[in-house]
Amino acid sequence: MNLDNSSATSAYEGYEHSESRVSNHIFHVEAAHGVPIVTHQGNFVAEQINSLLSEAVEEWPSQISEGSAEEGREFAVVSAIGVKGCGKTTFFNHLFGTHLQVSSPLKRSEQERGTKGAVMAVGQMSGSRHLLLIDTEGFDGRAFQAVNNKRLERIVTLTVAVSDVILYHVWLADLGRFDAAGYGVFYTVLGEHLKIFQRDHPSKTLILFVVHDHDDGSTLEHLKKLILTDMEHIWDNVEKPNDYKTAKLSEFFDMEVVSLPHPRYRREEYEGSVAAIRDRFLGHFRKSEDYFLRREYSKELPLESFATYAEVVWSELTRSDEESGNHVISSGVPSQRELLAAYQCDLSYETQLQNAMEKCQRWQNDTSRGKLIDKFGHKASSLYTEAMDNYDTSTAPYSSFQVRAQKRNSLGNLLQSQLKSLFQKQIALLQQQGLNKFKDMLLSAVAANGTISEYDQHVAMRRVDDWFIKKAEDLVVPSLRLHYRVYRLEMQNALNETASKFRDSPTVQMQAMQKLEKLASRPPPKQRGVVVGLGLNAAIRPSGYGNLQMLASYNKGPHSLNVSLVNDRDVAQQEGQSDIDLFRIQPTLHFDIDI
Repeated sequence: MNLDNSSATSAYEGYEHSESRVSNHIFHVEAAHGVPIVTHQGNFVAEQINSLLSEAVEEWPSQISEGSAEEGREFAVVSAIGVKGCGKTTFFNHLFGTHLQVSSPLKRSEQERGTKGAVMAVGQMSGSRHLLLIDTEGFDGRAFQAVNNKRLERIVTLTVAVSDVILYHVWLADLGRFDAAGYGVFYTVLGEHLKIFQRDHPSKTLILFVVHDHDDGSTLEHLKKLILTDMEHIWDNVEKPNDYKTAKLSEFFDMEVVSLPHPRYRREEYEGSVAAIRDRFLGHFRKSEDYFLRREYSKELPLESFATYAEVVWSELTRSDEESGNHVISSGVPSQRELLAAYQCDLSYETQLQNAMEKCQRWQNDTSRGKLIDKFGHKASSLYTEAMDNYDTSTAPYSSFQVRAQKRNSLGNLLQSQLKSLFQKQIALLQQQGLNKFKDMLLSAVAANGTISEYDQHVAMRRVDDWFIKKAEDLVVPSLRLHYRVYRLEMQNALNETASKFRDSPTVQMQAMQKLEKLASRPPPKQRGVVVGLGLNAAIRPSGYGNLQMLASYNKGPHSLNVSLVNDRDVAQQEGQSDIDLFRIQPTLHFDIDI
């Protein structure tokens, strides 16, 4: 027997490409081949989701039709689970135009046999929401709850946490057979749904049963009744929280059933059934009960935080398995609305913080250059108030969540710390400028007078203090309790210390010496005008031969007195001079004119 892949095909493989072409004109699918989000080893790959969604966010706005912009930015999650080999992946490809790898029982290696772990593809439906499609690894229904299938249980729980619609695939021949149909998985699906979604508000999920090879002529209503009976039985035996012991299955889940004939032997009927199911996913039935993506199924997850939430769920499940051996969703995993609140509050926090920090950085640069910010107090108060008000407005719908208050406190504390730092730097700059101004005043007084008096110091200190108060008033931020009182005292202490050391400083002594030298070297001032002087010259000549001579002189201002004593009168008479008077005085008057 030839088991080569090229010749071996499943019942579905022959129609893969034709059905993809049919649906591609309806779904604009990005990454149609899908990317793994949970590996075969059980590792969650958040980077793959982020990369896939980043491309989708760039692509989707251009595909939004007029009048559907708001709706076009929303998305729905559709997941497929079921036993091995029941056609989950093939149906995804036929329904949504994807090209996910299809399983075949004749593949050579285990790795080639269908989906391993979980795979995601992204698409957009015309005129409706975008789609995140999650295809999962098939399981053996008889051993689903075995220890070695904990990884598959985690995958199923993950789909419950994020999916609006869960497609459950089953063969017609297995209906009513618990193990063959894989119904054991519903203890996980139903039970984990309660744990995840009932902590804040009820949220329904649609479970769409896809029955394959419906060729026995039975009605769809008969199949639905059979399936609902089994689901009610499982629901009655699911462990429930105390508040939901008497709750009905219909309060939390809607059950729908669709069927498919054999794709090989009834090809046209199969294609017609796929088309009919596809129509119920499109926007044509949005106002009809037949529409599969009704708003009540939406989990309200933000697209940007989808990968984060899925990773948190997976990490919590893995931790629970490792610690207790049971896969449970504990209170450590945020609910959908908690995640939405956290995302929106974080987004508003980052936006307001970024806007405020841009202004603070400009002020920081100016301060570093020694520049005082004009009316800093008013600007800082406005910046803080505006940021907090904008945060409060944008997060008002989430006022009941603790994360809102936590983020608000964090934003307020960070802004207060930043503004306080700027305030202190402004005050320090103002103090330094005031101290420099005080020193300049003292030096000017010393330069003018050669010394500095206590009165001059007191006047200078008072003028600098008044200047500091006037400037510091512009820095006050009352709402943040930023005032200059303490810093004014620091300034006054610094001025007193500077003044006490200034007199004995080398600078002052040098200035005093230079002043004295300058005064000493300066010529006396010249008097301009007319100065009148009186002079008296007196002579006393007693008898004798000139052996005694004396001269005395006195000056005061322009006036002078000269007196001489010579005992030479006898000599003068012998020489024939006439009688010599003993005392003789001669006045003189002189004028000193300076022009």
